Amino acid sequence: MTRERQRAERVCPLHAHRDRPTPRLVAAAPAASTPPTRSPGSSIPALATAGGSSASVSTVTREEPPSTPGILEIGVFLAELALLAVLVYVGIALPGTVVGRIVLTIVLVVVVFVVVWGRWLAPRAPRRLPPRPGLALKVAIFAVGAALLAWSGVVVPAVVFLVVTEAVVVAAELRRRPLR
Repeated sequence: MTRERQRAERVCPLHAHRDRPTPRLVAAAPAASTPPTRSPGSSIPALATAGGSSASVSTVTREEPPSTPGILEIGVFLAELALLAVLVYVGIALPGTVVGRIVLTIVLVVVVFVVVWGRWLAPRAPRRLPPRPGLALKVAIFAVGAALLAWSGVVVPAVVFLVVTEAVVVAAELRRRPLR
């Protein structure tokens, strides 16, 4: 067997659906005597696959639209934006050359938001942490942000940032995913 053939035969379980043919969808012809029934807002007439029979028309249930964010979710989003602002401020406010401060700002933002938050803490992260370690990491990140802010010389705003962001993040996380 060639290497290409061996690679093609190995399938990652997460991507196994890619090997199956995707059915083409065409609109089903409605019966002339009775139109398909639908419950309001929750289903649509089904589509028949190409080459398949369209004698029976079934319904496909729609997914419910995501609920509107509550006050805690908006608070968490604002806390994340505040953390981003704190990291930018710390990178710029610490002493050093202009190039050094710009590099520090970029490194802080990339490490915290792209690497850590994007990989393990974001709602749609590919490897989202379970509730307890995720909450612990969030608390640690906001605490480090407050410590860096205090170290840059603004202690009172750092304490306010720590108290407010930790309270909002912990409350939202406990409401969304109870700790087990």
